[in-house]
Amino acid sequence: MKLKNVKELLFNKSMIEEAQDWANSLGSIKNSITKGKGNYVGRLGELALAKHIGAGDAQDQSGYDLLLDGRKIEVKTKRRAVPPRENYIVNIAKTSTHQRPDVYAFLSAQFESQKAGQYKNLQKLWLCGYKSAEDFFKQATFYAKGDIDPGWKPTPKREHYRFSADCYVMEVRDLDDAVRV
Repeated sequence: MKLKNVKELLFNKSMIEEAQDWANSLGSIKNSITKGKGNYVGRLGELALAKHIGAGDAQDQSGYDLLLDGRKIEVKTKRRAVPPRENYIVNIAKTSTHQRPDVYAFLSAQFESQKAGQYKNLQKLWLCGYKSAEDFFKQATFYAKGDIDPGWKPTPKREHYRFSADCYVMEVRDLDDAVRV
């Protein structure tokens, strides 16, 4: 099923190498839900999206990642072992609310497999959509660390999902297909 907002983003070996070098030099990020384990795909997402929308170089400022026509864009990339679906969530951790972008861009990095938090063999990078920062926080639902995700569908491996941090959440279906402010 084709999702209305979701587009595959192209990336190349040069972007992968740059993202890996950047992630290795960065280490753990303060306020990161994944404690730095997502640095590589986060940076790769920034590089691929910058190329896709013509934003030039990824800025990587403390409050945003890209600059497009004067608009500050913060890129949030979530790791998954499956392609995104419209009911999948995107989120902003409460610890990241100090960032002041105009727009959030939500990406999904699809890996071949995931086991015990380890993702193997990046397959695809998906742009799930955008949301202005103002609209995101008006429309998102807040969940506290430990809350059970009500949208989680039980699987044989996992009955429910608990949020690992305080965060603001919305579904992919509620994102915009273009940068709007």
